[in-house]
Amino acid sequence: MQDIVTLIPVIKDYDWGSSSYIKELLSSSPVKDIPPVQAELWMGAHKNGCNTVLETSQSLRDFLDENPSFAAPDFKKGDDFPFLLKLLAINRPLSIQCHPDAQKAKEGFESGNPNYTDPNEKSEMFYALKDTKMLCGLRKTYTKDEESEALHSYLESYFPGDSSTDYAYRLNIMNLEEGDAVAIKAGVLHAYCSGCGIELMTNSDNVVRAGLTSKRVDKAELDKIVLKKPYIPSYLGSYEDGGGEHFYMEAGPILSVLKDGYFFENTAVSARIVFCFEGSAVINESYNISKGQVCMIRAGVPISAEVEGTLFTAYI
Repeated sequence: MQDIVTLIPVIKDYDWGSSSYIKELLSSSPVKDIPPVQAELWMGAHKNGCNTVLETSQSLRDFLDENPSFAAPDFKKGDDFPFLLKLLAINRPLSIQCHPDAQKAKEGFESGNPNYTDPNEKSEMFYALKDTKMLCGLRKTYTKDEESEALHSYLESYFPGDSSTDYAYRLNIMNLEEGDAVAIKAGVLHAYCSGCGIELMTNSDNVVRAGLTSKRVDKAELDKIVLKKPYIPSYLGSYEDGGGEHFYMEAGPILSVLKDGYFFENTAVSARIVFCFEGSAVINESYNISKGQVCMIRAGVPISAEVEGTLFTAYI
């Protein structure tokens, strides 16, 4: 069996998305039927947005079920794939939300609570592709200053009368520049307000919302899982070597950024998802990938890449 397969990612058309950013990115991608609004591009095997393997026309879940060693040595079935990679195009504020830890996710899913679509913890990291404003973690004190007042007015312009706009005073404001990254642990309240970025997370779509959304709000459930003490967010550190710039999550997934050059990475425990954000690259001497395209490399196979542009790779 071949070591690299092409993935057709899934677009989510949430109302906070952009009408052009993802569409332009996918100009040379095999994705069809692009909706008028594109909020998220999903790359992975989660049941709520499972990719298709171009070469076999199978869902990625079915492909990995038939070829478990492609995913990881201990892989059993689709839900076991360890991470989900996304691109977010944020045209208006997202909901105030947080995600469950492993125990609460398992309990919520098994109880049939509609907030939980899978039994997995959801922790994540966000890498800014352009300047991004977000709220993250409770402040020590309720704070009204010039920055929070401006953000409150911005949120009010989209959600007039929603008391959750007051989170502009209650949560820390982070201003990420291109290339900055932040880790968001389970239980930490957060919201993206504007910008664009790559999001890497454990393989979960469990979200509990407090407000600023047309989706389901469940403040009672949120109270059970949210971190109630002050939380000071910090930028996620990285290191560089011959394989690119690497960002590590405590939960295990790694995001590597490969920009303009020749790169080599050793074997990974899991299969890698590779996303070409700009330009083009030749992977392992013979696989060509260009802007907006996605592929998966078999677990245990090293990756070499000659890049003219930017590649993102995710793996464990």
